[in-house]
Amino acid sequence: MFFANGTVRFVWVELLLSPLCASRAKADEVIGLLRGSGFKLFDSCDFIYDDMRGPKRGDIFFEVTTVS
Repeated sequence: MFFANGTVRFVWVELLLSPLCASRAKADEVIGLLRGSGFKLFDSCDFIYDDMRGPKRGDIFFEVTTVS
C-alpha cells in the first residue's frame, strides 16, 4: 500500500455524492481503505446539501493513527 512507508500524515478526500458519480468508488469504500491503512477521520467541511436529495458533496480529512 502506498501509505505503508509512513510519509503521508494527512489525506484530504472530496466526496461527490451525485448519481452521476455512481460508477466511482463509494464513500464507505474510500473510508474503509483509509481506516485499514491506519487513518482516522480528523475533520469535515464544505458540505453542500440539496433540500430534496440530501448531501451533494463535501470534504473529509484524515490523519494517520499508526506510525511505521
